[in-house]
Amino acid sequence: AKTGHKTQPNTFHKANQSTTMIFNQIVRHAPTTSIVRINQSRTLTTQGLAAVEKLRLVLEEYRVNNFTDEIPSRFKKTVAYAAKDTRQDVIVPEGIERLLRNIGASDRISKDEVNTIASEIGSGKQIPLHTFLQII
Repeated sequence: AKTGHKTQPNTFHKANQSTTMIFNQIVRHAPTTSIVRINQSRTLTTQGLAAVEKLRLVLEEYRVNNFTDEIPSRFKKTVAYAAKDTRQDVIVPEGIERLLRNIGASDRISKDEVNTIASEIGSGKQIPLHTFLQII
């Protein structure tokens, strides 16, 4: 027997659909340059590739939801400068973690994943600003 009250839509399903749509959009528009080719001197591990893709996905979701009027390249520069070390033009793990906290995504990427990105992409856990712009 029906009780007469309306059921709430499944918000998890809607959020999952939204994430899937954003991911599909990223994949369709992803640059053809491989991350591995960005740093010619070494290749990334499977964990490194996964961590970079996870960071890209989180940032793209944030861009789609909050920076719709800005072109993607401008958004990337804004993000990179927000994560940049204040003393030099490098990105350090603490800067990435600060950025993730500021956009409300610190629970989406672990500290270990951030450290993996920094150690595999950068030198001594410092990622040059121009390299960070390429990977995001």
